[in-house]
Amino acid sequence: EMIIQVGQCGNQLDNHVLTAMSGHANMFSPYFSVSDKSKLPSANAVLIDMEPMVIGSLLSSSGKFNYSQNFSFFKQEGSGNNWAHGFLGHGPACKGSLTEVLRKCAEREPVSHITLFQAMGGGTGSGVGSFVCRLAREELGVGCLNVMVAPRFCGEVILQFYNSAFSLATCYEEAEGIVLLENDTAHDVCKTSFGLKHVHIEDMNRVLGSSILPILACSSKKSRTSGRTKNPVELIEQMTPLPSMKLLTSKFVPLTQSSMSA
Repeated sequence: EMIIQVGQCGNQLDNHVLTAMSGHANMFSPYFSVSDKSKLPSANAVLIDMEPMVIGSLLSSSGKFNYSQNFSFFKQEGSGNNWAHGFLGHGPACKGSLTEVLRKCAEREPVSHITLFQAMGGGTGSGVGSFVCRLAREELGVGCLNVMVAPRFCGEVILQFYNSAFSLATCYEEAEGIVLLENDTAHDVCKTSFGLKHVHIEDMNRVLGSSILPILACSSKKSRTSGRTKNPVELIEQMTPLPSMKLLTSKFVPLTQSSMSA
């Protein structure tokens, strides 16, 4: 299976998700590849950003898994917190390079679906993420599940609500399902349920990541009847009675500090 993480939020959030997955390698084996050349599993993930800092830190970090540098693409200029700059500027200009990195990842392991992590408020996550969603479907011909993170209502990006509307409208046309996550909800959980006085982005990613893990875990289990693994897109198709009903959310109980650190 292939995961695509776009922008600062998408890369940081999915890194938390993959870190949690790596602690349960048997359950999430479709999302990793094992090679004789490395003792650590390699994530079947494509890293995309228009700035180098976040991807650079992920590629150089040490943990229970690693990323392949061949499956990463970044530039030096950013997207100016503007959906149009990402979707209409960077996307078409970088189409060849983005297509190449997607195909490289697809050649390593058979791809039955794509899970794409992106923010809705910034320029790269919303604009480039929307472009990559469309590009991946065209080039790989498989279904896409988008994990989209809505910005905080009191965010500092003046265009964040326009970016959110444009990215949601674009991905709604392309994706089989969209899981909507909210930064405001994650912040409130950290404050009220966990009693944190100062909430950091890592705390919010822990909450958001824990809400998406059950979907990926359920899809990684083998069916008792067919004996094969279902992908998230097949799971979504069973949950949505009509193709147009594709806006989803994920909730679980009990909500405790220990469940977030799992």
